[in-house]
Amino acid sequence: YFTMAAQDSKNTIFAAPDAANGAGSWSKTDVQLTDAILAQLEDDLCIDKTRIFATGFSFGGAMAIALACTRADVFRGVAFFSGADLTGSCHTTWTKPIAYWASQASQDSSGTPSPTSGRTIQKVAAAVNGCTADPNAINFPAAGQPHTCTNYQDCSAGHPTIYCVFDGAHSWEPKDPGKSTSWAPKEAWAFITQF
Repeated sequence: YFTMAAQDSKNTIFAAPDAANGAGSWSKTDVQLTDAILAQLEDDLCIDKTRIFATGFSFGGAMAIALACTRADVFRGVAFFSGADLTGSCHTTWTKPIAYWASQASQDSSGTPSPTSGRTIQKVAAAVNGCTADPNAINFPAAGQPHTCTNYQDCSAGHPTIYCVFDGAHSWEPKDPGKSTSWAPKEAWAFITQF
C-alpha cells in the first residue's frame, strides 16, 4: 500500500485488487470491477462511504484517474504516483470535482491515447475543480533540487488540488537529494487524512 498502511492499522481499510481477469494492466472495464469490489466491501465491512479514496502507481495511477473521472460521486479523492490517462477514461466524462493529489517524475513518458500525460490530466483536474490555472505547475525541478508541489488556489470547496513534481525516473517513492526516505507517500497520506 505504498507504505501508507503503516500510518494507520486500526481505522483504515486497505484493498489492493488486480485488474480484471489477471490482465496485468487496468482498462475502462475495470471501473465496473471497482464497483463490484466496493459493493462487496460495503456488504462485509463497516465503511464510511464519505471517505473512500483511490491510490496507485503508474497503471494504478491511471486507474485512480479513471475513477476520478467516472466515480467522483463515490470517491472522496485520489492520491496517486506517476499516473496518466492510460485507460482512456477521461476524454469526455470528467465533469464532477474531486479532491486530487498527484506526483509526477520528470522522466515519465507520454504516448497515446491522448491526453495520456499526467502533466495534461492534472490541468484538467484543476479546471474541473474550479481552481485558478497555474502554468508553472509543470515546471520540474532541475537535477539535484528537491521536489516542488503546486497547491492550486481558489478550488471549489472540499476539492483541494495538489500536483507535485520531481526530477527523476518513474517512481512512487522518490527521495529528495540527501534524504533517505521518500516524501511522496507521506504527503499523499497527509492529503487523504485531512478529510
